[in-house]
Amino acid sequence: NKSISKRLEKLILMNIYLKKISVLVSTTKEYSSLIMCRSCGHVIKCPRCGIAVKYNKKNNQINCPTCSYKADYSSKCSNCNEDSLLLESFGIEQINEELHQKIPNIRTIVLDNPDYNEYGSLITKAIDNEVDVIITTPNYMRGLELNNINLVGIVNIDKI
Repeated sequence: NKSISKRLEKLILMNIYLKKISVLVSTTKEYSSLIMCRSCGHVIKCPRCGIAVKYNKKNNQINCPTCSYKADYSSKCSNCNEDSLLLESFGIEQINEELHQKIPNIRTIVLDNPDYNEYGSLITKAIDNEVDVIITTPNYMRGLELNNINLVGIVNIDKI
């Protein structure tokens, strides 16, 4: 899976050259918003409320966006017990990881759930031109009013 197209990658590289900031927006804070078994097609769902869980790579956990259920991630399907789970649908963790794989020296910040002081620190970095790409969700995008933003890319637009 690739969340960043070749065209978007070229535009980000052009912005880096121009010393401008790119913003990438995804509706999912976690790494992936859908976990599906390649073998049987089963979608991993919350045992409490039946909603599809999301995968948080940073904590190696699955979590429910509705009832806050959390559990350790297992790559085995709970339906067929095969080790063939597929992480579908891109979240900001995955976008950040992919950017660093494609452009190793890129300077990114992830605005996902910062407290007030952390948010101010991150915005100061952006104002001081210490950031190439801001990766965020639509909620945090609303508050970004920086003169040096030159590109906004919406990743996985079908989910918005």
